[in-house]
Amino acid sequence: MSRLRIEVKGIVQGVGFRFHAHRQASAFGLTGFVRNEYDGSVTIEIEGDDDTLEGFEKWCRTGPPRAEVRHYKRIVLPPAGSNSFLIL
Repeated sequence: MSRLRIEVKGIVQGVGFRFHAHRQASAFGLTGFVRNEYDGSVTIEIEGDDDTLEGFEKWCRTGPPRAEVRHYKRIVLPPAGSNSFLIL
């Protein structure tokens, strides 16, 4: 079990990024949250097994159809024991 903080910048707000991240996390069985930041970026904290997280990360590098991810940052965190995925 691992937890990641993923920060994406570019055209990532106003394109349904949080909604689609929630859909992807649910499909992968992952937990955590996604939120918009004041600087126009999106932060995701996601928890699950390493193989599943890899698939979610792959999606995050491009995001939903109207998004344009220009910057991607991945930070490894200790697991927090989340039991759901929230849009904040």
